[in-house]
Amino acid sequence: MIPTTLIILSVIILKYINGEDMGKYISNAFAVTNGLLKKAIWKVKCPYIHSGGFLRVFKGADINFYRTADVYIGNGVKLDKNCTVVCVKQAKLVFGEKTGIGPGCRVICRKHIEIGDNTMFGPNVFLYDHDHRIDENNNVLRSEFTTDEIVIGKNCWIGANTIILKGTKIGDNCIIGAGCIIKGTINTGSKVIQKRTTTYL
Repeated sequence: MIPTTLIILSVIILKYINGEDMGKYISNAFAVTNGLLKKAIWKVKCPYIHSGGFLRVFKGADINFYRTADVYIGNGVKLDKNCTVVCVKQAKLVFGEKTGIGPGCRVICRKHIEIGDNTMFGPNVFLYDHDHRIDENNNVLRSEFTTDEIVIGKNCWIGANTIILKGTKIGDNCIIGAGCIIKGTINTGSKVIQKRTTTYL
């Protein structure tokens, strides 16, 4: 019933919108409808998923929650186009209110990932709370992992192409510059950049 109502409202509003604004409106209308559909499916299939009132899931987003995953999605969360979010069985994933996951991001949770309210990700940010295990002969074990939590505070901005590794805690109100590789503790209010130099040969 709700998706049908949204479609009707979309048709009415489109009469007053044109050009670039129309494309944005259609994209958002799809995302809201897709969010409602995802929530309805999760309610049936995944008893430990708790989702707030408003969720946008944009085209191409790949969301995979295992049945026994413990997931909380706050109100106003945005999962942008072509992002990937995975939470395996018995892992815990938290998206605070108005969290924004940018295009092409990957959030892969095998233990515990928590993202605070109003935190935003630029494009292609990767979060991994795990590494593959390596045996005594330096062979990478395909299906065995070491894990540690990732916790990101409120009101943070994570720049494009940043990689955040297991065992990371980022305080509130932090800015992480584009292209950083982050592991460990980042204190509240920090601004982090990793400088690069260009060498001409």
